[in-house]
Amino acid sequence: LHGLAVEVGPPPVPASVKNRDASVTVTTHDEHGELLAGARVSVLSEIDGRYYAAGGAKTDARGVAHVASLPRGHAWVIADAPGRARASSSVVLEGERAIDLALGPERSFVVNVEDEGGRGIPNAEIEVAGAEPLPYGARTDAAGRAEVGRLGDAPWVVTARAVGYDETTARGVREGAAIKLVLHRLGSIVVHVVDASEKPVQNARVSISGAALWPARE
Repeated sequence: LHGLAVEVGPPPVPASVKNRDASVTVTTHDEHGELLAGARVSVLSEIDGRYYAAGGAKTDARGVAHVASLPRGHAWVIADAPGRARASSSVVLEGERAIDLALGPERSFVVNVEDEGGRGIPNAEIEVAGAEPLPYGARTDAAGRAEVGRLGDAPWVVTARAVGYDETTARGVREGAAIKLVLHRLGSIVVHVVDASEKPVQNARVSISGAALWPARE
């Protein structure tokens, strides 16, 4: 599910996908069963191992949204509303489906992502895993800070990633926490592979491993 977590809109379904005769009706309510009007419902369809934005709608006064013209097959149906935790469901769309999503109170926490020198790392990817199978995501601002909201109940597992750094994970994060994750800059090695006559060898497989580096990288 990595990649779904980041709050960057997925591309629309390719025009080459022709079978778009499925639909889903979504009913949203809060933790007390009260219907939620104005909740945003989005459908992400899985096509050839990737996810695409297939459609969306807002719930009406009855807390119901209908999304039509969807591709057949596996999809995630996601609902969110201001002040509410996001809710999602993994479904297989074939014809008409009806699902019910409960949006509890929104939980949140703050994460600061820094390098070894204490400098904030901008645009770091934050992935948060909780009880809901679909992970949450965010990106840090110019100071390396991100507030992650729309969360369900704690605890959460929080992972930070950034280009050029090794990823770091914190476990057992609770509501209202302000955590710091330190990313260590990755080193690099340039390897020149030659044969017995000192001629370059193309497409050689190079791997590196050690006591502090396992599994091996290639």
